[in-house]
Amino acid sequence: MRRSLALAAAMALALLATACARYDTPDGSMLGTTSGLSWNIPIGAQPSGPPSVPPPPGMMPGTSQVPPKPVPIVQGWYHGTAKVILSQSNAAADCTNVSVDAFQVVGRWASFLDYSGNIALDGSVTMRSGGGVIVGRFVGPTFQGRLWHGMPTQPSCTWALALQASSS
Repeated sequence: MRRSLALAAAMALALLATACARYDTPDGSMLGTTSGLSWNIPIGAQPSGPPSVPPPPGMMPGTSQVPPKPVPIVQGWYHGTAKVILSQSNAAADCTNVSVDAFQVVGRWASFLDYSGNIALDGSVTMRSGGGVIVGRFVGPTFQGRLWHGMPTQPSCTWALALQASSS
């Protein structure tokens, strides 16, 4: 019984689909049934393919997108301070202000002790080591950033880094 109902529904749908047609009139395209219509179909070139869509801005033919110009990074050693800005009560003894003198930049690669990372074109860097992360940005001969040490969701110590490139 279900099968015959499904078959009847499919046949009805097929008949309905063949009874509807798209046709062109002088006033534009129309939808309708084929019964009782007399069609005058003009013979000639019909447009084919999808309508042309203009390219997005900046991608016009004959132009090219220019990648962002990299921020210049001063090569060499950076020195400065790491000041404690957050310490958990159980780690207060480990969180002290320190002098930083082992921060190095070679090419677009920065390293500090066991931390290292690639410097992005905009001057930003993320450096990881064990349970710690350094995130910051180079601007000219300076580096400003943060160092988190401990669990990523609850660091035991957080320092603000303020470093300056030096010639030594």
